Amino acid sequence: MLSQDHKLLYEEVVALLRNQLEQQQWKPGEQLPSEAELSAAFGVSRSTIREAVLCLVEEGVLIKKRGRGTFVNAPVSIHAGLETLMSVTEWIEQSGFRAGTADYEIGFRPASPQEIRLFKEEQEHVVGVIHRVRTKDDLPCAYCEDILPVRLAPTASEEMGTSLFAFLEQQRGERITLAQSKVKVETASTQIQEALHLSGPEPLLVLEQVHFDEHRKPVLLSKDCFIPNEFNFNLVRKRRLSGGSRRDTQRREVRTDETF
Repeated sequence: MLSQDHKLLYEEVVALLRNQLEQQQWKPGEQLPSEAELSAAFGVSRSTIREAVLCLVEEGVLIKKRGRGTFVNAPVSIHAGLETLMSVTEWIEQSGFRAGTADYEIGFRPASPQEIRLFKEEQEHVVGVIHRVRTKDDLPCAYCEDILPVRLAPTASEEMGTSLFAFLEQQRGERITLAQSKVKVETASTQIQEALHLSGPEPLLVLEQVHFDEHRKPVLLSKDCFIPNEFNFNLVRKRRLSGGSRRDTQRREVRTDETF
């Protein structure tokens, strides 16, 4: 049963509408029922519905078209949260786009001193290097470079698919569960400009990560370069209060290797 308090009521309607949108009761581009229909469906006043819808319009989830009604806003960029570790494929698909890979290239080279220390590889200190252009609905949106121990790298005859995370788990038995990340901005190199069809040395949002398996062993270095107007990254930040619980303190003390 919905709350009788107006403020809480409007917030509950927002939550219910958001849940129905996430369940794709109305797909991107589709029109929502009228205020009267939503009012009857939720058992609240039309003013409460109007306030809830306005909130979602301000967030960009819904869009009002004059003389036509309210529609589910079709995403034009990929919205991704940095709190949860996801592959680029998962980021693209959760925003309603079709994930793909173009200009896939894999090579092998001697590991750098940092990579030798990180991976602790004994197989001739060789790493595999994968370069890919990631696409959303066949349009370039990111340039990815992945470095991993030669024992985990795909061979020339193997089909990696779109998700490197899925390949490592299904074909190599390595499940990535944790990443240490650094976010920065870099100017696109000539190589990346050509790969992403950019008009010049544009700034890119860069996510550098060291990925760890469930045993906290480093198994992958990645550098993902995103076209800013194709990706929107969100981050929920919580203020650390003084006098936190012992459990919170212990959680803060869990650290990975100093890799950056």
